[in-house]
Amino acid sequence: MIKTENFKLKYSYSVIIISLIIIFYFPAFQNNILSWDDNLYLIDNPQVQNLSSIPSYFSHFDNTGNYMPFTLSTFTILYHFSELHPFLYHFINIFFHILNSLLVFYFIYKLLKNIDLALIVALLFSIHPIHVESVAWIAELKDVQYAFFFLLSMIFYLKFVRDRKPSSYILSIIFFISSVFSKGQAVALFPVILLIDYLENGKIFTKLIEKIPYLVISISFGIIAVLAQKAGNNISDYNIISFFDRIILASYAFTTYIIKVFIPYELSAFYPYPEMIDGKLPYEYLSFLLIIPLTIYLLILTFKKNKLVFFGLTFFISNIILLLQLVPVGNCIMADRYTYIASIGISLIVAHYIIKLYNLNKYRTYTVSFFVIYLLFLGINTHSQTKLWKNDFVLWDNVLSINPRIPSALVLRGCAYNDLKDFKKAIPDFNNAIEIDNSNELAYFNRGVAKSSIGDFKGAIPDFEMADKLKLEFRYLVNFYVSWGGALANTGKMKEAIEMFDKAIAINPNKASIYNNRGITHAMLGMMPEALKDFEFAIKLDPNYREATDNRNRALNAMNTENK
Repeated sequence: MIKTENFKLKYSYSVIIISLIIIFYFPAFQNNILSWDDNLYLIDNPQVQNLSSIPSYFSHFDNTGNYMPFTLSTFTILYHFSELHPFLYHFINIFFHILNSLLVFYFIYKLLKNIDLALIVALLFSIHPIHVESVAWIAELKDVQYAFFFLLSMIFYLKFVRDRKPSSYILSIIFFISSVFSKGQAVALFPVILLIDYLENGKIFTKLIEKIPYLVISISFGIIAVLAQKAGNNISDYNIISFFDRIILASYAFTTYIIKVFIPYELSAFYPYPEMIDGKLPYEYLSFLLIIPLTIYLLILTFKKNKLVFFGLTFFISNIILLLQLVPVGNCIMADRYTYIASIGISLIVAHYIIKLYNLNKYRTYTVSFFVIYLLFLGINTHSQTKLWKNDFVLWDNVLSINPRIPSALVLRGCAYNDLKDFKKAIPDFNNAIEIDNSNELAYFNRGVAKSSIGDFKGAIPDFEMADKLKLEFRYLVNFYVSWGGALANTGKMKEAIEMFDKAIAINPNKASIYNNRGITHAMLGMMPEALKDFEFAIKLDPNYREATDNRNRALNAMNTENK
């Protein structure tokens, strides 16, 4: 009878979790494909558009500087069924988030044998607005997918600790490998399994031999992740920010993450580094260093006196510490998506104290009322935040309303205008970005594209030259060389244009339009055999490429006329 009642309760709680996610994330079903990374995975990535590419994902880094063969495989399968229709991609992200929320509920319940506490943690996880970025952004399939396998690995490791069955251990390892194949962030599982041991047995370092596979996987994929980021030119120059300043900024990010988990204020798709004053951080940032001794004190205090709080805090630290930009990656100081798994630790601590207050009869009504109001607050914010990811303009207008001096946001909004061919609105955004940061290579590159599009090829070339000097990330190079080559060709610099097309082909030899462009340039130089070869290869890559077919016919006619 007790088991039946317990099953009914778990079923009811699961229905509540699923229902709330669908209600508050419903706007995501109507969101579009963005020009921020979505395009790099789906539109500008010919590999994802071909099922036969899947094996290659395991032997190569992707075009964004990541190694995540399982995630790219999922994208490829989804593209096969949906192509560029966004609904299925958003559906899968939300579906994964539902599964992850249920797995959080199940894991906490199994770990602590308290179904009400498990429900609170799962509710905080499922409808917290800080997770909208991970769920409503198509590119973050990698987040929800790695988390799915990560949670399964945790669950089966906990099962192994209790039943000592080899099958549980093997499944935990398999799911861990699946998780790191989905996103490198999963390497944080190794300290998490030590924490599970601590909560179960009171010891962190116990039975270390069985931990060796987890450690080897973590180290191996950690190295792979760093190599992938370097290959994608994503790791920033250490000399720009001193190591001491990086510690200050890491302390700031760590503190801000905790605050935003409690009170999700001014959530943004982009958190820029603070502007330096005479090459130094503003002095007020020094105060964030206090979080370091405070955290150490709390860890020492709770290690023996409150195992659950120690577990929650250390779980959060373990999953966020590698993302605090001690090794600078990209141009954001922090990102909401980094908290997707980490926040479970903070939510567990919150749930623990909510249950304690609830168990004090005199505070029971107040506790329930406060929690319901807080959940409603989170849900409404999640619903609103999800709408902000509808398209590029809504997203970047919101980011710039919070902080108008973010060059990357200006560039990305400008790129959205470029996509709409509204170049008169795009160019001012690029100008403003360069005024704020004259070393922003993407601003120069995309301003060059905009200028070329309105016929200002002479004005575009200096922008392309500056972008080249500042070194673009690898993922942008194909389009960059094609755009630069086009501008050179239109100013009569044919040989230089061909060099650019050659560079683009060296990176991506399977893009038909590049061969067509190079063929046109060869033809303009009177090099008809070379032009014909380019047009024929473009047609081989894309038999339905009408422009290349027409150009081939013109080249053949020109050669026949010449022979006569």
